[in-house]
Amino acid sequence: MKKEANKNKIESVAVWLIIENGKNASKVALQKRSEKDGKKVQSFPFICQPTFNGKLEIGESVENAMQREAMEELGKNFKLPNDLGLFDTAKYEFKGILAVSYNFYAKISEKDLQTIKLHSAAMSELVFVGKDDLSKIKTTEDKNANPKKEIVMFKDQYLAIKKLFSIL
Repeated sequence: MKKEANKNKIESVAVWLIIENGKNASKVALQKRSEKDGKKVQSFPFICQPTFNGKLEIGESVENAMQREAMEELGKNFKLPNDLGLFDTAKYEFKGILAVSYNFYAKISEKDLQTIKLHSAAMSELVFVGKDDLSKIKTTEDKNANPKKEIVMFKDQYLAIKKLFSIL
């Protein structure tokens, strides 16, 4: 899939890594946004997101975007799993623009998880959630949610992880 220039549409990829073994077996690894990226204050600090995700660049395929985002967000030593599976294509409106997110999952061993070096826009440690944790996750639409102390996600990403756990 290649992205073509379309100012009325934003496409992104999200990859959810499921831990195969170890203390976090069967859980999904999430990134938690940091408060700052270098000196720049980030929007939506402390929000949890897929293991890695990002927008497609013009002319970029979904596959190339996943490889680029993995390298940018998880470090140059991280190897993108071969068995990525598309489980959801979420469509929603964002500021009057159609947003499409291609959600993939793959399994990763505890050993391979150790190769991850999170980028500066993320907290230094991953957050692990299992199916039993879904009821504790809040969305950014919940005005009482406290991302510093709770697991808070964007609504579309919460719906995606909920769908992922329903098919596992």
